[in-house]
Amino acid sequence: VTRLDASWQMQLVGEHRTGLAPVQSLALSPTADRLACLQGPDVLLYSGVDAPAPPAEPPTWESVATVDKKRPPPPPLYASPAMVLRGPDPDPEADGIRKPRLPEVYSLALSPDGTRIAVGIDDGSLVMMEAAAQGEWRQRWKEKRHARDLKSLAFSPDGAVVASAADDALCLLWPAEGGEPSEVAQPAFRWHNFVTPAPKRRGKPLPKTAAWRCVLMAEGSSSGASLFGALNHAAGVGHVLRAAVPRGGSGARVERW
Repeated sequence: VTRLDASWQMQLVGEHRTGLAPVQSLALSPTADRLACLQGPDVLLYSGVDAPAPPAEPPTWESVATVDKKRPPPPPLYASPAMVLRGPDPDPEADGIRKPRLPEVYSLALSPDGTRIAVGIDDGSLVMMEAAAQGEWRQRWKEKRHARDLKSLAFSPDGAVVASAADDALCLLWPAEGGEPSEVAQPAFRWHNFVTPAPKRRGKPLPKTAAWRCVLMAEGSSSGASLFGALNHAAGVGHVLRAAVPRGGSGARVERW
């Protein structure tokens, strides 16, 4: 974890060793005190990541990059992280028996207040986890509306809506409390489709479609939030759009792209 100081220098705050488990995705709360982490197959939550460094001078990013052995190692800032969602056994052939592949976590998002984590599964499912008593986490709801893996998730600034983008060309807006999602319609891309030749695979033309890649949500007008999304067109051109999202999520409309 790093931070920018008053002189716009990058300062290393601390680090946490994860062993052999690769870190595949991160989600930071707006107050920068909680960090959701896809660590190997598991979803973990680190608290207190904004804690100040010890009184000793913290190592700078440059000193760590050059492996300055005269300086102390980065301070470990985190206590044991909370287990939010345990993933499947990573070894499909444990005990000499080949096991069927189980769905795995692909993406995640942390709510603004840090009490909920949206988890995207590679089978198209969305799982909403919420904090329970004594540091435990429980599943609030789980739904499957996507046909492919969830590439990206994002909470609205008020935490009431979750946006999900998947490889099936869909972007959905979900009530965080649970319920039916609404779809964000893609632009028609009429001019783009007219002037761009159709992509081909093995000599055969493919449909001129666009797939959502990532989404973000930010403060919008007084009546809702703004959704920013990146789409890759099958003809090889990328687009970024902005959509107005009313409170509750339904009725979103694309404003610019």
